[in-house]
Amino acid sequence: MNDLLAFSDDSDDDELQARLAYEQLSSGHVPLLDNEFEVDPQFAQTVQFLRNVLGPADTGLNRSRDYWELPQPFGRFDIIEPLGAGSFGVVWKAFDPVLRRHVAIKALHPNLRPTSALHERFEQEAQAAARLNHPNIVRVHEVGRIDEISYIVAELVDGPKLEVTQDGNPTYSPSDSATIVSQLAAAAHHSHIQGVLHRDIKPENILMESQFPASGVGKTIPRLTDFGLARLLDQQAGNSQFGMLIGSLDYMSPEQLMGQTDRVGPQSDIYALGVILYQLLAARLPRQSDGSVFRAVEESRRIRAPRELFPLIPRDLEAICLKCLAFDSKERFASGNELHIDLENFLGHRPTNTRPLWIWERALRWANANRLVAATMVIVVLSILTTLFTSMHSSNALANRNIELATAWNASLVAQKNAESEKAKFRALSWNAGLQSAYQTFERGFFPAANRALQSLAEQHDDAGQDPGWNLLRNELDSLFQLVLVNERPLREVIAIPNSTLVAVAGDQSEILIVDISTHEFIQRIETRIPEVHALAASPDGKWLAAGGITDQKTDVARPILIDLATFATNVLNVTGETTIESLAFSPDSQHLAIGSRYEDVKIVDILDPNQIVRQFPAPRRNRSVTWLDNIRVAAQSAHGKLAAISLPGSVEEFDFPMEFDAFATMRNVGLLVATNANADGCTILASDNPNFRLQLNGPKSNSKCIATSADEQWLACGEDTGQVIVWHVPSIVERLRLNQTIAIEPVAVGTVLEGGVTSVAWIDQWLVIAGESGELALWSPTANEFSDSSESQVTNAIFVSNNQLATSNVLGMIQLESLDSNTRHPVASAWWINDDANVNESVLIDFPCLNAIENGSYQQLAVGFFDGRVDVFNMPGMSLNYRYRGPQPQNESEEQIRAVVLSDRGKWLAWGGQNNRLVVVDQVSKKEKITMDFPGDIFSISFLDSDHIAVGGQFEGTRIIDIQSGDVEVVLGTTWTGAILFDRMQNAITTGGKDGWLRSWDCETWQPKYSLRSNDSLIESISQNRDGSLGISIDEKSNVVAFSPHEQIVFGRVHENYRLRERASHTLISSQFSPDGRHVCMTLNFMLMRNKIDSVFKVYDLRPGR
Repeated sequence: MNDLLAFSDDSDDDELQARLAYEQLSSGHVPLLDNEFEVDPQFAQTVQFLRNVLGPADTGLNRSRDYWELPQPFGRFDIIEPLGAGSFGVVWKAFDPVLRRHVAIKALHPNLRPTSALHERFEQEAQAAARLNHPNIVRVHEVGRIDEISYIVAELVDGPKLEVTQDGNPTYSPSDSATIVSQLAAAAHHSHIQGVLHRDIKPENILMESQFPASGVGKTIPRLTDFGLARLLDQQAGNSQFGMLIGSLDYMSPEQLMGQTDRVGPQSDIYALGVILYQLLAARLPRQSDGSVFRAVEESRRIRAPRELFPLIPRDLEAICLKCLAFDSKERFASGNELHIDLENFLGHRPTNTRPLWIWERALRWANANRLVAATMVIVVLSILTTLFTSMHSSNALANRNIELATAWNASLVAQKNAESEKAKFRALSWNAGLQSAYQTFERGFFPAANRALQSLAEQHDDAGQDPGWNLLRNELDSLFQLVLVNERPLREVIAIPNSTLVAVAGDQSEILIVDISTHEFIQRIETRIPEVHALAASPDGKWLAAGGITDQKTDVARPILIDLATFATNVLNVTGETTIESLAFSPDSQHLAIGSRYEDVKIVDILDPNQIVRQFPAPRRNRSVTWLDNIRVAAQSAHGKLAAISLPGSVEEFDFPMEFDAFATMRNVGLLVATNANADGCTILASDNPNFRLQLNGPKSNSKCIATSADEQWLACGEDTGQVIVWHVPSIVERLRLNQTIAIEPVAVGTVLEGGVTSVAWIDQWLVIAGESGELALWSPTANEFSDSSESQVTNAIFVSNNQLATSNVLGMIQLESLDSNTRHPVASAWWINDDANVNESVLIDFPCLNAIENGSYQQLAVGFFDGRVDVFNMPGMSLNYRYRGPQPQNESEEQIRAVVLSDRGKWLAWGGQNNRLVVVDQVSKKEKITMDFPGDIFSISFLDSDHIAVGGQFEGTRIIDIQSGDVEVVLGTTWTGAILFDRMQNAITTGGKDGWLRSWDCETWQPKYSLRSNDSLIESISQNRDGSLGISIDEKSNVVAFSPHEQIVFGRVHENYRLRERASHTLISSQFSPDGRHVCMTLNFMLMRNKIDSVFKVYDLRPGR
């Protein structure tokens, strides 16, 4: 910036003029040029006077910008630090101890000799500023003189100066720039009506103050300061009437530059505001004078429009800015208030006075600002016009009136829909995010969190039960996890009562709860009079329940009790002890009860005479638990790895294991023990006759508190203090032992079932009952997603043939129709399609049944591909054979020929392909082959797009779109292997599942990508979706089932995961399909095991509300 201050030589105080001008010149900010243009004679005299008087001297005020020390204290003020230098002196930050506030003190430079004219000028500045009281003007508190130093006290503004740039990159947006200048215009107008002209408005004199009103939302406002060059408009003579050229060159109006002081007025300040607005919008000054007054005047005549630099600047704001910068002051805004009003009109999207609008522009702008009113007016106008039109055509009055009402009604519906669109979008985003979170927590095995997420969605959305994605996860979660009850205090023990659906639960209290897990109801509350129950046991015949715990405080003894489960009558036994009963165990024949006290002998009583001790023996160390190895041997586990095996006839064997036990259980059928240890190493398999044998079971490395085996000894479960439960498959353990393999065994399932630590677990059929520190009692079915037992009629695939019927195939080659209306499998019709000499295990496994178009809710034909290369087409619903194609025989018994079979709409074309890399398309009318095409790899999936095009994917790059008539490949979509193809007729789009686990959708008109979703971890082999696109299912080769939304283009998460239940199993077939009405979904997951047996998951989910 170039600060310019020049005086005429007819002043009454030449020394004052000289000193002030010298301060400007010596700082390098005042390039005064002569003979550049013709101006007022007084201006030329001023230039010559300054040069003659000042000369080249470099003393005194040449250092006026340096700071000096004011006396400390300065009057009543405590000086803190300098803030900056002005035209007459230096500004200091100070503290007023009387009013207890920080202030700014502007002190006259001591090098300026204190003349009356100088002090008068200085005090005039204070007088000018003191008259002003506006929120955008820095207020002056007082003025005075101490030790010949004149000073002004003003409020201290905490904020930087207005930041403007010259690099072409604006700091503020157009609207923010207009807001700043609008407030400054209001401040300037206030000063003008008070008779004060600033004459030096520039960014250095504008402070940006941050304010925080009661709402707590911060905002920044500009504050105008430094009225050092201010002139009182009502003062016609005095210190300012020297014919001076006062101000900053870049912000001076043309009349100021030319020394025409009689024309300097409010429009001069408006010009400076226009320069600031231009600088904020374009990040450069409107004129480039290089310090030359002459060039500055010339540049003022041809200001470049801001939109030439930044086309995005609004036209109205550009017009306001250029009006402020008009060369003739009469063409500028008449007052700061006019400028303020026009800027506020711009900010409020109203027409401005600067740029008049055509009538249609005004109408559009008003309609944009008042959309609802405009829409209403349009409806009203349309209604009036429609009414006038109908009155002119009386013969059609009634019909036209109906049209008018319908139009008005539809328009109102559209207006209402538009008004609620944002709310609907937010609701949809909230729903999708919540459902996706529920799926992700379920996928990670956090079942309580997933259950809470679903409940929260149901509470927030009344129609949650209508969503198939919500219902799918609700059904899957209910099949895996159920919260039975929440107790106020922690639960310590839970046991299953044999031959029933009842469990007994105990906690830090004297009560035992009997709960039916099938109904989640309390059956009985049993008061035991034991202060805290620590041990529970149920007899294998389901007749007796035993309980024990801590000692009675009155008698200092602990007695077990025996409960008759038929009547719930209690019997306190006379078998006493002085320490807590840690464990109880019934013998397998339910004839004896073993009692393990903490620091006492293990006692065995006869159930027929429970008060009589049959056998008693000391435990090696502190007892932790007792269990029966068989009907005559008891195993007592103690601290420090001690184990004693006691026989009722009298013998005792002791074993010393190199590990610390927390809990252990027996697997009687295989003669093994399983123990958890206190070092958080998971579970370990032990042999009772070999202390050196150990087989580690891998799992989360936390503190295991409890362990249990299922009644059939197929499953082993361990509870952790993290709320997790780990499950292993016992036959897999036995197989490792048979092969003499001691490497660690991985779990088949891991789930976070409780919020707190797990204290006890028990098995009832496939359900695991879990009690915890949080007082929760929950059910988990860790094997619900695993495979059913192998059988001769094992289902290999299932597919809907109508809304309530399925066609299933099995390993024997039978296809049968099954009804969903029956609770059990009900064959409606069946057929055998195997040659008499065929080897069942080698040739008849059926792969991917496919159906043609629906008519009246049912499919008309069913196509089936066989492993031996045969393809059969059946007529529905009677299952009569319509057509049979027998392809080339497999080259070897294990080769799978047919991988995909598909019928076109209305059944015109039949296509198949498989492991022989060949695509065959047959005309079903003539029964002749239309296309026979070889591919570079196996064919995995085929889909007809219309009667002329077919999509083929497989073990080769991309999905090939083939013209059936010509046999040419029209386009190749993508570059990865394609395992599954789905054609969406409603969206006219094709979705492919790739080897990389991505779902990719393509528009069938343009073949351009529509969306991509990462859903699975490996090759996707099946894709299906319901009719409205709200739910889709994808399955990969690792049997991971993932739910996604084709419509919303998001992945919810997994609903099934292969937990590696059967090791050495190989995948053979996976598929999913929705029923025609979208109410059900069927998923089939098949695995080939050893000895040519098939295991499969075959599930049908009802997606209707409440099902």
